[in-house]
Amino acid sequence: MAKNKSTENIEIDGELLNEVSYATYYLGLQLFTAFKIFNRGEENLQSVTVTVAGSNQLILRRDIDIEEIPHESSVEVSPKNLLNPKYLADLEKPETCGVTVTVKRGKAVICELNAEVAALPINWWSGLSGNAEMLASFVRPKLADCQKILAEAGLQLKTWGYSSEFTGYAGNDKNAVRSAAASVFSAVRRLNIARKDGGDITVPNSAGDISAITENKSATPMEMALFTASCLEATRLNPVILLGKNSVGVGVWLYESCFSAPVQDDMQLVEKYLSAGVNNLAIADAEDLFAHKNASYSTSESHLLSSLQRGNFEELIDIKRCRIGRIMPLPIKVKRESGYELLGASQFSFDEKPRDVIDLSRYEYGKTSTKDGNWQRRLLDLSMKNNLLNFRYTRDCLHISAADSGEFFKKFEGTFTLMPGGSELPSAPPFGAAKAVGTLGELISLEMNGGKLRAFCEQNALAETCATLIRKARAAEEEAGAKTLFMAAGFLKWKNEGEKEEKYAPLALIPVNLT
Repeated sequence: MAKNKSTENIEIDGELLNEVSYATYYLGLQLFTAFKIFNRGEENLQSVTVTVAGSNQLILRRDIDIEEIPHESSVEVSPKNLLNPKYLADLEKPETCGVTVTVKRGKAVICELNAEVAALPINWWSGLSGNAEMLASFVRPKLADCQKILAEAGLQLKTWGYSSEFTGYAGNDKNAVRSAAASVFSAVRRLNIARKDGGDITVPNSAGDISAITENKSATPMEMALFTASCLEATRLNPVILLGKNSVGVGVWLYESCFSAPVQDDMQLVEKYLSAGVNNLAIADAEDLFAHKNASYSTSESHLLSSLQRGNFEELIDIKRCRIGRIMPLPIKVKRESGYELLGASQFSFDEKPRDVIDLSRYEYGKTSTKDGNWQRRLLDLSMKNNLLNFRYTRDCLHISAADSGEFFKKFEGTFTLMPGGSELPSAPPFGAAKAVGTLGELISLEMNGGKLRAFCEQNALAETCATLIRKARAAEEEAGAKTLFMAAGFLKWKNEGEKEEKYAPLALIPVNLT
């Protein structure tokens, strides 16, 4: 609940999400759905700063400068990239974060808004009481287990007189589509998964881990519905998930279609689409997918229709419509020796095409040199005192954090503020990958968008090194007219024959200024 403290006739009108999770960040949703500052006074308000901050690491602090708010008018503010992806990815249990919006003129606070937001772990969703369509982000058709199910389902289809190849809606044959859905139902049922109780899906709760179903041999009805929907989407069909407080169903459209909205709450319309003679949808009861149940696909459809007629369902999630609305599958969180890692679809899909390798044999280097070339070569310093050949990284340099060099240099333009690494980036090897950086890629990218760079050092070391670099760069420019301050990108590791000590030479230099 937001509390608005105002003076000088200034008011904040803000609406923000009740719950956020890693999916909120991943899908590009903003914390504030609406944010305006009203000036009810008779004079224009000039030179104010709007600050958004949080009570924990969930919120990345943002300062927004506003030149003027006209009298008896309002200004719309768009604070973006407020959510910390590292915090949301690491979160293990729900937490509440306080959000504070402060309007200042100079150092004086003239208006303040306080609110709370619930932060959910990466495998949670907001339930039927929140943004139910976010459940579609847990439908992952690229899972390897889905391909195993499809192979088994294809064999079943062949025994029914259909091709073992899944062709989606080609042919516009509703019976063929329904049989494809039934074959997936049969293959999932053959896994003999034991049922375990799930939580109340009307409130925020865990969506589970569908990547572990075949290994654990147990699942909740919600997990079984999500896994089956993933398999159905892998067949190029349009899956749907039907939800109630204690009931879950999963099925498909029987022809190429989807609803006009991601969430359909008109259960009479759903019942009509399921009825004989219309047959736009085919949905089975997720309870019939478990090992202790004995029901054919047609019987399971009857179970679900009876449950629907008794009023046990509230909403239908249309996965195809969610995809159109850019609600895409979430990465999978897996445990590694160095911690947790997030794997996108291109990383955990076994049929993903590999990146092209670089064929260096195509490049030919001249073996002869000209007279001018020899003259230029004699001017080079080839001794180990030359930093371009033997980079001395133990002093007078800053090690900047970058999870992806390509993305880093795309954004490396303009002015940046150097910040200490803090507890998240305490140290790193001079060369090579730092373990902590792999999980901080999104945070580093967001901070670069906000004009910030992090160094692998503490505040005192950062200030001391910066002062030294500024002093030496200024002296070199004043005395020799040479610019000596550069950002080095990429290093060649080498050593002389017979030596054990490895040396490093920078490959690319980008001129920079420090102030």
